[in-house]
Amino acid sequence: MRFVVCGAVGNDEVRQAREGSDAVVGALGVAMALARRGVETEFVARLGDDPLAVDLLGVLERAGIGSGWCPRFEGPTCEAMLAWRRPEPPRLTEDDWLHVSGPVALGEPGHSALMTRLATTRATISCDLCLDHLGAAPESLLAELDRLLQVVGEAGGIVMVHHRDLAALGVLEDEEDLPETLRELAHSWAEAYGLAMVVVHFDTWVEAVKPDGRVEIQQDHAPSGAGLDGNFVAGFLHRYVHDPMALDRALLAVG
Repeated sequence: MRFVVCGAVGNDEVRQAREGSDAVVGALGVAMALARRGVETEFVARLGDDPLAVDLLGVLERAGIGSGWCPRFEGPTCEAMLAWRRPEPPRLTEDDWLHVSGPVALGEPGHSALMTRLATTRATISCDLCLDHLGAAPESLLAELDRLLQVVGEAGGIVMVHHRDLAALGVLEDEEDLPETLRELAHSWAEAYGLAMVVVHFDTWVEAVKPDGRVEIQQDHAPSGAGLDGNFVAGFLHRYVHDPMALDRALLAVG
């Protein structure tokens, strides 16, 4: 199976990658961790005509990650997809897996163009929400999030949510209730949108919640205390794709 990772990229991630870090953050970190596992991987991000784009292309080439679908623009590389011009956007099949970073799927400019593409893809979709990176008002964020969850659910996909996302949604009133609030939110999303599961991550545990409310696995000590980092996301997706019934092993995947 081919993985296509779509996300924002900035100077910090590219610098980490150039320095040889095996813990690159963001969507680029997911793509690099998948490539280290020998998985065919494409990375899709908006590329300008600046030194950052040159550095990013060098990082991707050295890692063996494809970049042929990156939309190109005159001007700076930035954390937005904008509209596709050239090359043609990815045409994915049932044999592909598309992983999307929440900020590019929910933030403008670029949200509308990307959502149109997501709604027509034949690939399975996963999305790491990263809502705390958006800085949007909860009211406007909820409307856009509803559409994204519908699209991921129609593709039989997976949503990943971290406890910090609750603050962005304005649904957390008492931090003592955080674990239960996160589980209830995950269950409601999985059930309402037909998601295969919602992977929830707190600083000390990680679990997968199914539409029927069952918690498939819980870890007392999550692989990463820093959230849904690239190593964990890549490890989980890689193992889950090869054996969907082995969630316990998938949620232990790291490195």
